[in-house]
Amino acid sequence: MRINNCFEAAMKMVELNKEIMQINDQMRKIEESSIQYNVLKNNVDQKYSEFLSIKHTLQNIKMPIVI
Repeated sequence: MRINNCFEAAMKMVELNKEIMQINDQMRKIEESSIQYNVLKNNVDQKYSEFLSIKHTLQNIKMPIVI
């Protein structure tokens, strides 16, 4: 996914956070040993990885504050 500015990145992080929370809610209702649980877990892992990637990018482009 290509993000053009910091605002888009922040909005994408909010969207990913909501999706992760929804999937976690679904996972609480499913038996841990089920295939569906593992699929949802992988989905959370992918979304969290994307979230961290965006966060890392934003941290790298942040202007240093000089006092």
